[in-house]
Amino acid sequence: MNPQAASDDIASPRPAPPWQIPLLAGMAVGVPLCVAALLRNPPVGMLVASGGMSLLYLPRSYRSKSERLRRLAACGGGLVLCFALGALGAIHPVVSVAVLGGVTLAAVVICRRFAVAPPASFFFVLTTAVAGHIPWDGAALPIKTGWVALGAVWAWLLARVLSNGAPPQRPAPEGTPGPDPNLPALMVEASILGGAVASSVALAMILKFGNPYWAAVSCIAILQGATFRAVWHRHFHRILGTVVGVGVSWWWLPHFGDPMTLAVMVTVLMMIVEYLVPRHYGLAVVLITPLAIGFSEFASGGLPIHALLWSRLIETILGSAVGALAGSLVHHPNGCRRAARWVEGWLN
Repeated sequence: MNPQAASDDIASPRPAPPWQIPLLAGMAVGVPLCVAALLRNPPVGMLVASGGMSLLYLPRSYRSKSERLRRLAACGGGLVLCFALGALGAIHPVVSVAVLGGVTLAAVVICRRFAVAPPASFFFVLTTAVAGHIPWDGAALPIKTGWVALGAVWAWLLARVLSNGAPPQRPAPEGTPGPDPNLPALMVEASILGGAVASSVALAMILKFGNPYWAAVSCIAILQGATFRAVWHRHFHRILGTVVGVGVSWWWLPHFGDPMTLAVMVTVLMMIVEYLVPRHYGLAVVLITPLAIGFSEFASGGLPIHALLWSRLIETILGSAVGALAGSLVHHPNGCRRAARWVEGWLN
């Protein structure tokens, strides 16, 4: 079963976004982090920056200005909802795993039914996974969710400013994916992806890894490939890039000690990574590791970097292995067709 979502195959990457998108992505994440560093409140900065990542869902210019802003607002609201669900699930590890699997299934179905371009379901899964591992505090949940919503509003305002100077609407390029009409097949694939992401986190919890959500992130990241070959390309690039990124981080990150320098570093890396992902995924993964570690260290106010690096490497290998296994199931046509026929009969 080959998904209709835009191809992330390394051999034929998706069209690169205009240069303004990486710049605005850096602003959407970096400004909240820098303000939080000045106010000496990094955890709040991390929450606002998480909502700011919704700017990465700004649709391409072949959609009308009003539709682009409506879609961005919907994606921002979706990220806020995912954070709230993930934080609610943090009340118990079993609930957290179940919520993450359910959100992954729903995010894959919705993104494909409404033709949401890459990063598609990725940041919805990421937000849920991270929120599910924030220590449970029911009284603070509405406030934390409000900070994430503020970040989504900030991203929408940045996109609104960009839209004022955007070029006229252009026809959609040939090959642009549309909504996936095959609901039974889509439900089968989404169920496999949801089970894979939940399993990767559950395994990381059982093995008592420090940041189980990194396993989920690696799992869903390599499953963005549109073919079995693309999944294995991403599996290879994800592990190799993480190994190199760990080496870079080991040498580099100790030089960024205070919150403000970390905020600036994360901002710059965010812009570079967003520029590189559609052009060279393997090189982008090398920089994603110091970006993730820097973000974690900023939010915590300082964690042992070497312990974080080891955790990042092991959990990336675990998540990538689970994702590769799930990819082999998704792209096994005979089994998926039989499952899709069963789902179609059940729906009818």
